[in-house]
Amino acid sequence: MAFAKDGAKWGYIDKTGKYVITPQFDEAGAFADGLAKVRIGQQSGYIDAAGHFAIKPQYDNAGEFCEGLAGVVVKGKCGYVDMTGTFVIPPQLDIAGGFQNGLALVKVDTKWGFIDKNGKYVITPQFDEAGAFADGLAKVRIGEKIGYIDESGKFVWEHIVVPPPDFVPYEKAPNPIKRVAPVYPEIARKKGLDGTVWVKIWVGKDGKPRNVVIQKSTSDIFDQAAIDAARQFVFTPAMIQNGPVDVWVSIPLYFRLR
Repeated sequence: MAFAKDGAKWGYIDKTGKYVITPQFDEAGAFADGLAKVRIGQQSGYIDAAGHFAIKPQYDNAGEFCEGLAGVVVKGKCGYVDMTGTFVIPPQLDIAGGFQNGLALVKVDTKWGFIDKNGKYVITPQFDEAGAFADGLAKVRIGEKIGYIDESGKFVWEHIVVPPPDFVPYEKAPNPIKRVAPVYPEIARKKGLDGTVWVKIWVGKDGKPRNVVIQKSTSDIFDQAAIDAARQFVFTPAMIQNGPVDVWVSIPLYFRLR
């Protein structure tokens, strides 16, 4: 079955295009492990292939099932439930990825690591960036060191990337072609706080951020949200003599409630 939209609601169609689960959901996802994530109003749950709720809507957000477990969000924290909706790993993570070969990529505070299906850290959170394992290897970054680790967390290949100096001459300045608005920190929203964070982005030759550092901030409450947003920017690269160069770019990110 495939999810399809009719007007404002989502349902599921068969190979002939006929609706086998009538459009009734505000959001719908693909079936995985026999269940599909759906949302009604502000709550997410899971349905079976007959369209019946296997896990009633109760989560703020939810991901697909992978290897019998799914990451869900409750009050801003991520945990994992089994196919009955029972928490196997309680909501205590900031980001929870899907399981692959018994490991899941997770984020705690500002660092990434890997857990097993019992919630035990197999590789402790230590990476500034990390990707899921594929063929037994995962790409990670710690500061300026990038490389690949095996499933024990050992580097099997690494490379130190030297950042550019603060000033690099160029003929054509980098230009942002994709901007991402920062997510407003819930604690700042509850306190009614506005803020501004000035970030310095290392823009690589491919136009993608290689690193982001805080230059100045009105409150550290906003810092991580600003870094996360800046890492998703995309630029046209700086050019000199018809070739791209790495440079630093400074930009402000604004947090305004009004």
